[in-house]
Formats: sequence, C-alpha cells, structure tokens
Amino acid sequence: MVIKKLNSLFHKHSRVLFGAFTLLIIVAFTDFLTPGRSGGCGGGENTVVGTAFGDKVTYGDLAGFGRSVSVAFLLSGREISLPGNAELFQYYCLIKRAGQLGLDATDAEIAAVIAANPAFRKDGKFDAVAYDQFLKARRLNDREVADALKLRIVEEKLMQMLAANDSVSDAEAEAFYRINNGTYTLKICQFDAGKFSTPAPTEEQIANFYQEHRDRYVAPGSFEAALVSIPYDRFAADAAKEVTAEEVKQAAASGGFVGPDGKPLGAEAVKKQLVQARRSVLANRFAGKVFRDLYKQLGQTEKPEDQLRLFRNWAEKNRLSVAESGKIAFGGDAVGKYHLRRICEELQTMPRQGLQLTRPESDGDAIHIAMLKNRTESRQLTLEEAKAAVVKDRAAEMRLKAARAFAANESSRLAKMDAKAAAAAFDTLKGTFTDAVFPASETEKDPKKTALVYSVAQVLPPLSTGGISAAVDNADGAAIVKVVKRSPADMAKFKDQKPFLKSQLSMLKSQRNYQRFMEDLSRQCRFLAADARAE
Repeated sequence: MVIKKLNSLFHKHSRVLFGAFTLLIIVAFTDFLTPGRSGGCGGGENTVVGTAFGDKVTYGDLAGFGRSVSVAFLLSGREISLPGNAELFQYYCLIKRAGQLGLDATDAEIAAVIAANPAFRKDGKFDAVAYDQFLKARRLNDREVADALKLRIVEEKLMQMLAANDSVSDAEAEAFYRINNGTYTLKICQFDAGKFSTPAPTEEQIANFYQEHRDRYVAPGSFEAALVSIPYDRFAADAAKEVTAEEVKQAAASGGFVGPDGKPLGAEAVKKQLVQARRSVLANRFAGKVFRDLYKQLGQTEKPEDQLRLFRNWAEKNRLSVAESGKIAFGGDAVGKYHLRRICEELQTMPRQGLQLTRPESDGDAIHIAMLKNRTESRQLTLEEAKAAVVKDRAAEMRLKAARAFAANESSRLAKMDAKAAAAAFDTLKGTFTDAVFPASETEKDPKKTALVYSVAQVLPPLSTGGISAAVDNADGAAIVKVVKRSPADMAKFKDQKPFLKSQLSMLKSQRNYQRFMEDLSRQCRFLAADARAE
C-alpha cells in the first residue's frame, strides 16, 4: 500500500524529517524490542492503566502504542530511550486528542517521509532494496512502519495547528519593545500574607479543607530494586582491536571528524572517536544477547521471589554484578551512583503481578536493567493523621486570601480619588514599601526583590509617570505599584529589532497554546499508575 507510492513520490520530497542513521547501534538496540516489553508496559493485557477522554486504556493498548513508538525511534536513527509508562500514556492521550480534532496521516504523506529518509536513499533516489532489508533485519513489516510514522506526522500537524494562532501584529511587537526597553522607577507597596491573621477554624472547616485538598496529604511510597549495569568500558579493548587502520583512514578522509576549531582531526583523534562508538555497539550487542536469555528464563514464572532468584543467577552466569538500590522514595531518580529517571519511574508504577523487570536504559556510559524487589505504595493519610498539616495549610491559604482582598479594597479606594489625592494616599498604605527599577538591574542581588519587580511588570504598560496600578496578586500576597518616573524606550532601534521581537513573541504564544492544550489534556486523562486494576 505505502511502498507502491514511493517510487513516484521520492523526487518530490527532499525534506528530511529524521536524522542520519547510526545503523550499527540501531541493529544492536533492535534486540531490546522484546515482545511484551515495548513501551514499558507490564501486567495483563486487560489491566486498566488509565482513562483518556472517558475511555478506559489498558496495558494492552499502551503496549501496542509503545511498539509503534519503539519503531519510530528506530526510524529516527537515535539510540532507543523510550519514555516511562506515565510519559507514554501522556503521549497516547496527545495522539488520541489529535485524532479527535480530525488530524491524520495519509498514505502519501507516510510514503513521502519514508522516501526522504537518508537510510533508504541511494544516488539521490529512494532505494526499495535498502528499505526492504531494513524491515527484514528488524523483523518489521510495512504496516508497523506506517503506524510509527503516523505518530510523528500527526504530532507535527498538531504542533502546527497549535501554532496557527501565534501571529504577532506590529502593534504587539511595539508594545513589547516599549515595556522591555523603557525604564520605570517604581515604588511598590507589598501586602504580605504573613502579616494577616485569621480566626481559628471549626472542625467542619478543617474537614472541608482536607476533602478539597486530599491530594496534598499522602504518605509517599518507596521501592527497592536490584540493578545490573553493563558498562561500555568493558568492551573498550575489543573495540580498539576491531577498528582497523583502513577504517580510520576512510573516516578521516570523509571530512566528518572535526575539532572545536572546525579543523579536521588527526588519525589518533579519529580512531579514539571510532573506538568510543564501536564500544557502545559491542556493549549493546552483548546486552541484546543476554537480555533475550533473561526474558526467556523469567517467562517461566510469575512469582516475584522466583524472578529475583533467576535474575541474580543470570547476572552471575554472565559475570555481571548486582547492585542493591536500598530504599528509594517515589519521585527519586538515582539508583546508587546512576541517575536513571525512566527506570525509577517504571519501578514505581509497574503492577506487582507479572514481569517485575524494567526495560533497559542507557545513560551513555552503561546499559542498565533493574528488578523490583519490594515496594510500599503511597497511601492517603486520614484526616486525623494529617490534621496538624491541614490546619497549618488552611491558615496559610486564608491569610493569603485576606492579604489579596485587603489589597483589592485599597486599590479600589485609590481609584476613586483624583491623581494628587491618590498619590498622597498611596504613601500611607499599610504595607511594606520597596523602591525598585524595571527592568531590574543585572547587579541586583536580592532574588526576592527581583521576583517582586517582575510580578508587577504586567500592569506597567498603560501607566505613565505618577500612575498607580490596580492590585497585583503574587506568591506572598498582593502588591500595588506607583510609577515614580517612566523613561520611554529609544524607538530608533525598534525597526531593526522588530523581526526578532515578532519571532520571540510568536514563540511565546506557541508555548502558551501548547501549555493550555496540555492542561486541558491533563483534566480529561488520568493515569492510574500502580493503582491499575484488572477488568
């Protein structure tokens, strides 16, 4: 279906969506795509892992999706570093939402991306033989490639859609330039929440606050694991023997090996880089071989204690040391001396039934794999257990509300006065006064003052000298600001900077659109993590 379109499309598409292939490393990493492990999923096919837009998502759904993500990594020419379950679920929801918005990838679009991939081109043309060899070497079919590329194309279309409303007018660019290039001498009156008091809460108020903020009051979980690492340096000597003088000569002559100064590297430096690359290839090849053996052994039992015993025996057989992690709190990313964020996330979320083994993770110096030993799940604290914290948190929130309400009332009072009376009344406000300049000086050493200055920046554009703002909420309460002096921006430089400013503002708008999209996604999708349940 897709392949038939390639020969007629390759000459129309020169855009390369994927980076250059590092084929040897990809071949080695293909061994990691063991059935049932792609995408970091474990547990039964029908175990519910979360809900997306009202629909249940099972481990089977996530595993199939993870397989497509795995293939997409292979096609991108990057070493495989798949996301953990939570991130994979988020990506699943993103693609599902894109589909709801009518975004899809046609066969022609998929074929065009394949044809543009440099790994499948020869003499400037698409090479169907190279493409077919790639599929056979990795035990893939045309449909799996199409499904993987569909993810990338749909994601790209979604990003383009979110960026569709990021156009910036000349007036917006000018306003942005004026506020960031003019100078404001300010007097800020801050109303700190800490200076306000609130009455003692009733038992009912305490209970209501606890119910409204239950997610704050959780006893964090922890886990313990056994970790095996395969260091790349273990294969350094063999890598040095494999790299021939002819390889070094050809690599140096290719012009692709240059130093920081842009000049070609000498033969020794080129050889060092080739040995480094070959070292990782050998390590990954070895890892693929021994991991297949491990998966085969673990497939014979579902008992966690038997899996751990087999894991230790496997490590000893292959002369690999086992490191004990000790107790790691949920959210931690370090196992001993290694920072392994994805492995830790997987150990924290995998179901306690089924395979207790993580997927491999490479940190650039070694390949790691871990077996879950024990885990204590996070637990909702009862009201009695959390009562002291609840009372403290509620008091802090009530003081913050009181400070902001007081600032809003004072602002309304000043707004009813004429300019002269308001200026005099401002100086008598019952708050803490700070003299400042916006933009803040680069020599300013008080981070709290700098944060206060930038928190009021949003209300400065319409204010002239002597102007007083409305109340502005901030993390510590609220503030009212008076512009003592406004020095206008030098507009002579605006014309030259306008293209850059519009580009920057467009980027900010795109980021804001994406943030809003992801916030909406988080409200409609829920990942159950370790609480996953079988249907």
